[in-house]
This record gives sequence, C-alpha cells and structure tokens, in this order.
Amino acid sequence: MKDEAFKAALSYAIDRGQINSDSPVDEDLSGYKGINYELYDDKGKIICKIPQGILAKKLEDKGFKSNPMTETETREKAVLWAKSMGYPIPSKMGGCLAFILVIIGLTAFVVPGVLILIWVWYQGNQYERDMRQLVAKWVDAGKPTPGKKENIEKTLEILPEKNSEEEMEKKLKDLLSMKEKNLISDEEYKEMRKKILGL
Repeated sequence: MKDEAFKAALSYAIDRGQINSDSPVDEDLSGYKGINYELYDDKGKIICKIPQGILAKKLEDKGFKSNPMTETETREKAVLWAKSMGYPIPSKMGGCLAFILVIIGLTAFVVPGVLILIWVWYQGNQYERDMRQLVAKWVDAGKPTPGKKENIEKTLEILPEKNSEEEMEKKLKDLLSMKEKNLISDEEYKEMRKKILGL
C-alpha cells in the first residue's frame, strides 16, 4: 500500500506540474506527515505536499480502499470542519478541575459533593453527545474538507422549469432536511425554496 501511495502521489505531482518525471524523489523519506503526503528529494528537501483526501481518492480510483479513520482522527477532522464552517465546538471540562471540585465538595459536605459529582458526570456525557452530533453533522455534509462550503444549489440541482411535482417535492424535503440539520441558514432555505417553486 505504501508503494501505491508513493506512486499515486508522484503521479499527482507530475500531473500538476509540481515536479517533472526525471526529478529525483526519495521514496523512503516520502510519506504521510500530518494531513499531507509529502514528497522529498534525495537530499531530504521537501518537493511538494499533497492533501491526504486527494491521495485517498486517487488510490480508491485504482481499487485500493483507504484505511478507516480512528475515532480520534474522525473527531479531529469533524472539529476542523466545524471551525471552518463556524459551528460551535463542544467543550470538555478539564479532568483536574473536576477532581478538585469533587474533593472540595466531598470535604465540605457530602451532599454538595455528590451533586457536583453528578454535574461533572452529566457534563462529560453532554460533551460526548455533542461530539457525536457534530461528527454526524460532518458525515451528513459529506465529510467536506475544512474551509470549503458546499454548493447547496448544485447539490439540489435546482432547475425550476424542468421540475415535475415529484421532483419538486423531493427537493423540498431534501432542502427542509438540510435546514433541520443546520447545514443552511433560514435565509438560504427561503431563497432556495423560492427557486425550487419557481417564484
């Protein structure tokens, strides 16, 4: 798989004109670094960086399946995407602060300590629920890369003059679903609804 990733990266870099076919590229030094696949020359100097998403797509086109992301990687990508889209990021209560609050509560009074313990437990569960919702929203949006808003109109293929009633109904349902998932604002919803209805 490493050889195939290197070949795909090399092919992409040559196609893009970032390197030419006779450039000295060191396969042993080249590899995944963070969110990019980096190609190095024989002197250890970086030649170009290729986003993992592009490389994964090229490998999938050749029949190779990309490795599934771990939960941590999935969460990191979802958080990066949410930041770029302006969505709120769930915050996790610090473990040290929670521990100190529980100790203070238990030393002062048992009942407040138990209440604080329940509150800390609830906050931890709330974070997990919020994070699962954020990941689901990112997956529903098609796992887009950070910083790129999808062209919602292109997704819905709004062509009011050619819409039959069934097509129009389906597009309106899709549009409402996107609004309910907070993928589009109320203004975008109203504007696109008008286009679908041909108003």
